[in-house]
Amino acid sequence: MNKQSKEISFRFFLLAFVFFIPISQNLSIKLLILTIVLSLIIVNNVKWRYEMIGNGGDLLLYFGILAGGLFYTDDLSTGFSVLEKNLSFIMVPLLFSRIDILDKELMNRIFSVFTAGVIVASCICLGHAVWRDVYEHYPSGYYYDQFTAVIDSHPTYMAYYVCFSIIFLLYLISYEPNSKMKKILIILGILFLSCILMLTAGRSTFVSMLMMASFFFLKLLFEPHPIKKKLRGISVTILLLFIILFQSPYSNRIFPNFPNGRSPSLDQIKGDSWERLVLWKSSIDASSNILVGVGTGDYTRVMNEYYNAHGLSQFAEVNFNAHNQFIQILFSNGILGLFALILIMSRPIFLSVRRQNIFGMLTFFPFLIYGISEVFLGRYQGIIFFVLLHQIFVKYLNQNTEKFSMKNL
Repeated sequence: MNKQSKEISFRFFLLAFVFFIPISQNLSIKLLILTIVLSLIIVNNVKWRYEMIGNGGDLLLYFGILAGGLFYTDDLSTGFSVLEKNLSFIMVPLLFSRIDILDKELMNRIFSVFTAGVIVASCICLGHAVWRDVYEHYPSGYYYDQFTAVIDSHPTYMAYYVCFSIIFLLYLISYEPNSKMKKILIILGILFLSCILMLTAGRSTFVSMLMMASFFFLKLLFEPHPIKKKLRGISVTILLLFIILFQSPYSNRIFPNFPNGRSPSLDQIKGDSWERLVLWKSSIDASSNILVGVGTGDYTRVMNEYYNAHGLSQFAEVNFNAHNQFIQILFSNGILGLFALILIMSRPIFLSVRRQNIFGMLTFFPFLIYGISEVFLGRYQGIIFFVLLHQIFVKYLNQNTEKFSMKNL
């Protein structure tokens, strides 16, 4: 097998892994492992060790702090389960260190394949919901976790995938040259995914998507464009904004699903926002060591003990976490963990600003919003998504773009 054939084979498995992330968690994990093994055999990049540390050092630090939390964890079984779930912080940097050059063409191809996977996953979910509605008379199949159950995905993470895919398509139609047919397909994709977003998203995703759509609307409104392109773009963006603002009829879905007989402490809670305030306060109050946290494996046990001791047994029954990524890592791994989290989130944003990469800024800004109301690194779907985007942008921006002096901002 010559060098070109090896490169084609490696890229095929890389794109297959990316394609199946939104569709099948188990298959994407297997493809990730297979792609890494294949890269170690057929890809020759003598600088891979330096690139892994240079581009993924902050991710390795975050994983190291999680691993360090095992030394003061009583529940080692849960602790090792957390580490297993977070192995992507090592595996994805290793995978991308094997890629010699990550140019714009490969980056856009990866994102296009991921978006195609999101569309396929959305079609599977929608088709299954329609089938249940027609043949089983089960309209709840369109509703939140029931909608994504067929692909064994959590709706919150599916919403993250959809949100990113919409941003990518908006970026393509705004900044990249496209044929007329491709523009039509992109517009249809945006509208379809916007409808899917209504069936999966929480308020934080809607807020994030609203801000991103507003950015593109203002860009089309004020930047010089041919009048036909401007009118077409503004019309599509207005329609997108309308779809996003038109909240799903199931938007008040959190507390109505609680069983009757809530504890008295929850009687005054009226909605999703109040629920999160209680969870945030509980996580902060339950923390016993602000420097290193309660331990990588003990966060569930400690939180449930606090819930039961303070009349919040409903939360203990479903093992609620902090529903805030920053508070959650502060609770489990202390200030050191919070520092590592801020580092891995801020690095791609800093590089995007310094290299004036608008797409990078638009991609990572939503994670700041997600982190306020969700623990987006709490499941494999969120971890692999963030780490994949992190490594793509960090490697691409370091290899292909010139630095821009921050003094000129």
